[in-house]
Amino acid sequence: MKCKTKITSLSLLILLTGCSTSSDTIRLYPSQDESYSKNIEDGRASVVVYRESHVIDGTTVNVYINGEYLTSLEPNAYSQETVCATNQKLYSQFTGKDPAYKQKATQGQLFKLKANEVNFFKIVNTGNQPSLSPVPIEQAEKELSGLRKQQHTLRRVEHLKNCEKVLGQYDLSAEALFQFNGYSYETMLPKGRKEIQVIAENILQQGASVSSIKVVGHTDPGGLSTYNEQLSKQRAETVKQALVRNGIDGKLILTEGKGDQELVISNCRTQFPANRLARQRCDQPNRRVEVIVYGDKSHK
Repeated sequence: MKCKTKITSLSLLILLTGCSTSSDTIRLYPSQDESYSKNIEDGRASVVVYRESHVIDGTTVNVYINGEYLTSLEPNAYSQETVCATNQKLYSQFTGKDPAYKQKATQGQLFKLKANEVNFFKIVNTGNQPSLSPVPIEQAEKELSGLRKQQHTLRRVEHLKNCEKVLGQYDLSAEALFQFNGYSYETMLPKGRKEIQVIAENILQQGASVSSIKVVGHTDPGGLSTYNEQLSKQRAETVKQALVRNGIDGKLILTEGKGDQELVISNCRTQFPANRLARQRCDQPNRRVEVIVYGDKSHK
């Protein structure tokens, strides 16, 4: 079996493992002059990732979402995909720098994707390594001007589109809900009770369009993972209890505790190795409870 790799100014064939018969072959075809699409399937999120030529030197940059291959970017190119409108972990790396594919499964940053909107991310230079940074639409549209759409054939994120439509997503800070390490309904802070009351009112206004609600607890990475998972689950259960007390049908609500598995900020210990209070402040976004509402607006 022969493997052929042909490189021209317009096309690039990258063999990650094996030959053209391998399921891991990524083919990059000529980029096209094409504006990004603003048409988004209801309840989904659109993701645009782009790479400017002057930002970082190096080979093609692979972009992954939750460890799944999303796209490969040459300089002055962008790519667009539709995925589920939930929190997703994005990661980027030069082609060939992670041959065992271990980093894509464990590294990356968690981003909250907005439903029914285009979410923009650009490749930035972080210590001579590519990373992804969110970009406001006004800046993105200026920087996308002149960039070409990267064409590729290998699609690994199809299952990320097969998801329930998101009608709304709410992030509750644990500091607003509970005292430190607290989780019970009896000790829930007044501010937290009020926030949940407002969320419940919003959900009730959507009526029969709501098919299910997921409540997910998260902690920071301090302490034992087993304790963090238990604490996050208890907090999710308490938020469910508060939603039910505010008129939400408990049969619609599923709870989950993810502990410190999905950090919004993952480098607090690196930033503040000897300052515990600074680490706690840095970790605050990680201590949270998410309420995700699924359904179909056409059933309202």
